[in-house]
Amino acid sequence: MVKEKLSIFKSVLRSFLKAIFVIFGLGIGLAIVMFLFDAMGSGKVPQYSMQTKEVYLPNADGELPTNFDTKTPVLLGFDITGTIGDINLTAQDILGLLTASQNGRFKGRVKALVLHINSPGGDAIDSDIIYRAIKAYKKKYKIPVYAFVEGLCASGGFYIACAADKIYASYTSVIGSVGVIKAPYFNVARLMERFGIESKTFFVGKGKDEMNPFRPWAPDEGQKQLKLMDFFYQTFLDVVVTNRPKLSRTQIIQDYGANIYAAPEAQALGYIDKAGMDYEGFLTELLTAADMDASQPYHVMLMQPKKSFFDFANIEAKFQSFLNLDFTIPKKLQGKVCYLHTLALQ
Repeated sequence: MVKEKLSIFKSVLRSFLKAIFVIFGLGIGLAIVMFLFDAMGSGKVPQYSMQTKEVYLPNADGELPTNFDTKTPVLLGFDITGTIGDINLTAQDILGLLTASQNGRFKGRVKALVLHINSPGGDAIDSDIIYRAIKAYKKKYKIPVYAFVEGLCASGGFYIACAADKIYASYTSVIGSVGVIKAPYFNVARLMERFGIESKTFFVGKGKDEMNPFRPWAPDEGQKQLKLMDFFYQTFLDVVVTNRPKLSRTQIIQDYGANIYAAPEAQALGYIDKAGMDYEGFLTELLTAADMDASQPYHVMLMQPKKSFFDFANIEAKFQSFLNLDFTIPKKLQGKVCYLHTLALQ
């Protein structure tokens, strides 16, 4: 009887394990199939090519296109939305979009570029790369680049906007914040001493463990960090005064600082060209700048990066955002020099 029960148990266990392995195998197979479909969807290798998706937007008359001819001229838009350098807005994304906009079915069709901006800023390096890439694109293809702000255009967002020929904003938008910030450092040396905890950091190179939180800081510690941040600040000032002629270096440093301004005041000070512009009026002015006949067919399109099903970093970022696990700045920006307004830290 005992042997029979043992035999039945082994049989059930064997069947259960077989079922588990079958399900596991099917899961792997399904994942492979989905990966292949994802890769073949664009006809390109995902890790080397930017996959994009496009959305048709209304024209200056508020009408969506009925003719989808691939030779029709295009006013093409990019989203500069969210924190720059975070998972959904990187320099790599924008560089990929710029390349895609002059290849395939878009080759020779893009007559103007629109930057849709709603950003508190972000990583200083990504902001600078995007700014310089747009400037180079504008020079190479000789097309107008206009920025349209709906919401916030602060710090790194304004840095990128300076690449545009004109900056327009809705009436309630907020613009400015020319400055540099870095996430705070904390020192726990006294707390560790209180609880009898010791640590030892191994390093080679003078200053390699600067701002080490596990030992007392020297009185002048952090000066090298400030020197580096001043370099980024002076670079920001160069970008602003070069592209926004109504703003002077002295005014920004002594008067305006890293403040933000409502769109009407931002216009008066010279941060933007026009406040209270509706999108239809904006498109009408852009058509004129692009030397296009508004009575002839044209498409207004928004091009966005197409995120892969297997982009686990993107899934993780969305999950963290849903759970509100990042209480200061996005994880990818921690420890970096940022052109970021403090609204993003709240």
